[in-house]
Amino acid sequence: MLGAAYTASKHGLIGLTKNTAAFYGDKGIRCNLIMPGSMQTNISEALAAGMHQGGYQVLTTTMAMQPPMCPLTEMADLAVFLCSDGAAVLNGACMAADKGWASY
Repeated sequence: MLGAAYTASKHGLIGLTKNTAAFYGDKGIRCNLIMPGSMQTNISEALAAGMHQGGYQVLTTTMAMQPPMCPLTEMADLAVFLCSDGAAVLNGACMAADKGWASY
């Protein structure tokens, strides 16, 4: 089962976000999740040496389209927005911030 732990952890974050939002919402604390796509970080180099080749093959053969990477500054802008009064109506939201990757 390639990537099962990674996938389970991602789904766990969605549940944790929704639970936290429900529990703390009436206390004025919001909890939202940014689900980022590819970003220009050093994770590629960190994973390259120890990447499971079977998992890598699945990844490369299932990507029909490769949207552009998300600039770190745009992710930072999204995080700042979510902390602002402009996002006061958002609580428990799980937002794909991936330049459309999840759409394919």
